Amino acid sequence: SRVIERASMLADADLILLAPCGFSLERTRAELSSLQLLQSDEWRALPAVRSGAVAVADGNLYFNRSSCGVVEAAEIVAEAAHPELRGLFGHHGRHWVSLSELDAFCDRDGAASPTKPVALASGVAAAAVENGGGAAKLRGTDTATPSAHVDAQLKALSDGDFASAFALNSAANRARLSGAANFEAIVKGSPSFSVLLHSSTVCVVQCDDGEGSAAAAAVRVQATAAADTAAAANIADEVRFVFDLSCSGAGRWETDGVRIEC
Repeated sequence: SRVIERASMLADADLILLAPCGFSLERTRAELSSLQLLQSDEWRALPAVRSGAVAVADGNLYFNRSSCGVVEAAEIVAEAAHPELRGLFGHHGRHWVSLSELDAFCDRDGAASPTKPVALASGVAAAAVENGGGAAKLRGTDTATPSAHVDAQLKALSDGDFASAFALNSAANRARLSGAANFEAIVKGSPSFSVLLHSSTVCVVQCDDGEGSAAAAAVRVQATAAADTAAAANIADEVRFVFDLSCSGAGRWETDGVRIEC
């Protein structure tokens, strides 16, 4: 796509929609403030800016993925470009706002932080996990099959038991995540992964590679949040995940990684 090197290149735009890759609305406002773009004379002189035809959208969930959310992104553009359609698809005030509404949206009660907190911690809470020789011993968790393993990890996340959910990861994945506290911060800071934290979310689990018949398995999860929960928490309505699992020498399934499926 074309690189916009200076604001004047947008002089012919009827609508300017800002949706930086990986940025929530809150993060976009923080970056705009840091760059001082909106205070420049060049920006303020743009016809679209002067007419109020500037929108800010969630670039983390929409616009910057090859297939995920394509329909929703088109709906957002339609709502932003045509005032008579504003709110028709339910995205205004959730996944996009006009620039004039951005401050109020980001300052509302319950607004997400513009940055993801990272706790520099290592190890796992002893109440759930005991570390010994690089292994993690779980408390009352069924991991005999890939689906049961993923069910257990989803249950732990839904219960807010991040230590147990973290312990269900493989040793390599736990090392990569650097601890349960950092794992919790990553999950809570992602609009996609945080859908798994709500008890009202319905998860459909499907194993692609059989139940325990191979050394590796891919388990697909379709997570659908209740509409009121998604709106209140500003999270995705539906997200599809792929849990990549491996089977340890002890016959225990472990999560090597989780991908968002498009």
